[in-house]
Amino acid sequence: MLAFVPTLIVITIIIALYNKKTYANTVYKYFFYFLIYTILTELAGYIVGYIIGIPYKLKNHFVYNTYIIVNFVFYLLFYKNLFRKKSNKKIVTIFLILYLLFTVSDFIFLDPPFLTGLISINFTVGSIFLIITIILFLFEIINNELVLNLKKSLIFWISVGVLLFFIGVLPIFIASEFLGFKGIYKQILYFLNVILYGCFSLGFILSEKKYLY
Repeated sequence: MLAFVPTLIVITIIIALYNKKTYANTVYKYFFYFLIYTILTELAGYIVGYIIGIPYKLKNHFVYNTYIIVNFVFYLLFYKNLFRKKSNKKIVTIFLILYLLFTVSDFIFLDPPFLTGLISINFTVGSIFLIITIILFLFEIINNELVLNLKKSLIFWISVGVLLFFIGVLPIFIASEFLGFKGIYKQILYFLNVILYGCFSLGFILSEKKYLY
């Protein structure tokens, strides 16, 4: 199952490339670049953790910790750019500033060192900010003419995928990291990744340029 998630990402990237004309020269091209960064992170994590890490006892936490921070900063900036309501833009700007400030203090006072453990509290805080941001965005587009053609909107599918993923992953992540309950964590995570990249793929397939938000 080691290659399961990377395979989903590669399939999504291929579909995105095939439908590139839909979002070329728009802000959504940065979302495509983020998918590229995601698969490179998976590759780097594998190289560090299994090829270099095993003989030299090097852990790959720093690879995924870096990704966690980039992930939340990217999504908050992405949605800040897409919001049309100034009040929502201000809220996301506040979230972004708070997240960055928390990240700095988190490294100093709370989480394990960046190189030796996952930044779990940082992930939890970032997830909460992102969930609220996407809910605000969905309310915005529901009250927009785009609501009549949601299935043809790329950002709708991106938002649904990310929202479902983090709403699903946050409670099991908290249970695993803070309560020590492992249970079927990996199986649920695989399922949530299917939803996440399935929604992304549907978005690239079904979306039309005139319905980009």
